[in-house]
Amino acid sequence: MKTGEIIAARTGKPLSVTDGLIDIDFGEYQGLNSAEAKTKDETLWRKWLDSPQLVSFPGGESLASVEERVRLTIGKAREQQPGKTVVMVSHSVVCKVMVCHVIGLDLSHFWQIDQATGALSVFEERNSQLVASRINDSCHLKEIKN
Repeated sequence: MKTGEIIAARTGKPLSVTDGLIDIDFGEYQGLNSAEAKTKDETLWRKWLDSPQLVSFPGGESLASVEERVRLTIGKAREQQPGKTVVMVSHSVVCKVMVCHVIGLDLSHFWQIDQATGALSVFEERNSQLVASRINDSCHLKEIKN
């Protein structure tokens, strides 16, 4: 929310909040760090690392349900803002799922997408389809890192 608020303030555009971009619901694993999640259920942890597309977190959701939310959110934005630039802000899981969705990778490739904090992925509409022109671009953060 903070990032979205900063962008809205700087651009003078209104901030619109959508459930479609909220982070994955880890259910019973919400708030656990990696070590705690692994201790809770090593089999599920291993499956998450090896085959994330097959995991549905108890009391939570799966990457497929996140992808469906992302698909609907992108579709709605394209319908409501045709030809306009739309900035979407979310968490790394949602961003990685969005990249997979836009470039046509199935969710088994989830771990092959990197998403640094504050990094940008840019999708442009060309011939009625989305094209990834930048993925995980953090060049705008280089001055901050020094």
